[in-house]
Amino acid sequence: RTALAAALHAKLLRVPSGVSRGLMSTLVGTDAAKMTDLGWDFHYIWASPITLLVALAMCWRLLGPAILPAVGVAVILIPVNVAITAAFTETENDIMAHRQRRMASISEAAGSILGVKLFGWEGRVARRIARHRIRELRHVRRFSLGVASVMSVVLSMSTLMACAAFGTYSLTGGTLTSAVVF
Repeated sequence: RTALAAALHAKLLRVPSGVSRGLMSTLVGTDAAKMTDLGWDFHYIWASPITLLVALAMCWRLLGPAILPAVGVAVILIPVNVAITAAFTETENDIMAHRQRRMASISEAAGSILGVKLFGWEGRVARRIARHRIRELRHVRRFSLGVASVMSVVLSMSTLMACAAFGTYSLTGGTLTSAVVF
């Protein structure tokens, strides 16, 4: 990740003037993180369908059609997860916008520190930066709640699916033994 960020910084030296340094720095950090995550995402894309098919085949072999309610639970919860993810992706964009405004204020204050000190504007500048930070933190909180919601759906999905499958198996006359459950 550090090497990627360094390569992006080297490329940024060739960016035309007029582009904010704060924006460039924010974009470099975000792009480096997303490029690092791409390797994991690629493996999930090809491995997830295979894992899902193998798990379904093994469960079908043990439980038969009793796994269909578990599949139904997954079909219901996946769109919920997608909707929550879409909402917090938009919030992530808001975080970036507020972070950019805050960084621009900090850069402006640092660039004109002599005037700020000379006229005694430290309090005004600090309040302006603090306002931007408060707005940013509101969106960070909303983003964190979104991540927590997605994680709770994802982590509870396997339990709900197991309850649906084993409950259906038991209600249809199957005997739950340790060999079947584990």
